[in-house]
Amino acid sequence: MPFVALQKVSRNIGRDDIILPNEQAYLSFVKETLQLLGVGLLLVNVVITKPMKDAIKCPKKFDYKDYVYKFLYDLRNKRKLKPLKHDPAMDEEAGKVLKDFYYAEEKEYGYVRFQGIYKPKYWEKFLQKQKVEEEQMMHPNARRYGCAIIAAMIKHSRKDACSVTLVCLTDKRNE
Repeated sequence: MPFVALQKVSRNIGRDDIILPNEQAYLSFVKETLQLLGVGLLLVNVVITKPMKDAIKCPKKFDYKDYVYKFLYDLRNKRKLKPLKHDPAMDEEAGKVLKDFYYAEEKEYGYVRFQGIYKPKYWEKFLQKQKVEEEQMMHPNARRYGCAIIAAMIKHSRKDACSVTLVCLTDKRNE
């Protein structure tokens, strides 16, 4: 049976580290690796991860609806168009667009997509910084809108970050 020497190290996770759910799973992984390599001795670093105090996690719930409404209201108000009304059915349609962006084209919805790295209390700046094809939201016949959001943890500049994609639809697009 191969011998495994464990050396406990307390540090942040490196990009080459293999993360396993617990020490037992880690030991099983090491034993299997030793058998595959045919090695009898291996020094292993067991990484004890410490959550960073300032680490950003993807929130379970995003409070974006007030910011989106204000953003859309201001866009349409500049052109003296009637404000759009939020419709939960359009939220469901926007959820379908997150899975298939061609869905908006097929249904002839106007849509905008905002994408970026999430930071707490950042929604207004997040929306303002995005390059928005405003004409998609400016069709004079549009009356309803809905939005859907998806977020996932990613590696960004070698750090964990929360990537956010927000899609908003209107019931008519600019033709």
